[in-house]
Amino acid sequence: YYRISALTLHLPPLRERKEDIPLLVERFTKNNPDFRYKKFSDEAVRILSEYPWPGNVRELQNVVHRIVLLTKNDIIAPCDLPIDMITGRKTSGKKLEDVEREHILRVLKEVGGQRGKAAEILGIDTKTLYRKLLSYGIRK
Repeated sequence: YYRISALTLHLPPLRERKEDIPLLVERFTKNNPDFRYKKFSDEAVRILSEYPWPGNVRELQNVVHRIVLLTKNDIIAPCDLPIDMITGRKTSGKKLEDVEREHILRVLKEVGGQRGKAAEILGIDTKTLYRKLLSYGIRK
C-alpha cells in the first residue's frame, strides 16, 4: 500500500463531471471500428448526461456498447436507451407484491377506505381486492 500511495489523485465521480459525458460517448463509439458509424442524438446524449452513473465511466462505457450493439439505426435516439434512463427512475428492486400492496394502500387512502371505489379505480373485482387485502394482511 505504501509504495502505491506515494501519489494520490482525486478523481471526481462522473456525476460531478457531466460535461465529460458527451466526449466519452463520442470516444467510446469512434474508437471502436464496429461502432464508428453510430451516432447518438443530442437528446440521447442529454439524457445520458442527466443519469447519475453510480458505476462511473465503466458503467457508461458498458451502456454505450450495449446500446450500440442492440440498436439497428445509425442514429441512436432516446427510445434506444434503457428505460430507467428515459424515465429518470432506477428500478427499485422491490418485489411486485410490495409494489402492489403499496399501490392498493395508496388508492384506499385516496378514497377514504371505500373498498368498492378502490376496486373500481384499481380495475379489479371487489372480491379480488378483498383477497389481496387478506393476503397482504391489510385489515382497514
